[in-house]
Amino acid sequence: MASLREAVKQQQEELRDGIAWVAFWREGRSWNSESFHLEMGETLYPEDKMRLAEIQAADPKAVILGLFKALNA
Repeated sequence: MASLREAVKQQQEELRDGIAWVAFWREGRSWNSESFHLEMGETLYPEDKMRLAEIQAADPKAVILGLFKALNA
């Protein structure tokens, strides 16, 4: 069983880089996480949109963070 802390730790590089969306959701008592990177037009790939829909269906209370770092930072 993964805790939320462990799920965040797995995604910490993506969270720090600020160039991805990260989803956190529960299955039973376990937390899961997955990162999604944007295509050049700053939109999600179609397969990533489908995966996010699957995650939302599995856990309607899933949390999805859109993280963007300023280009000149």
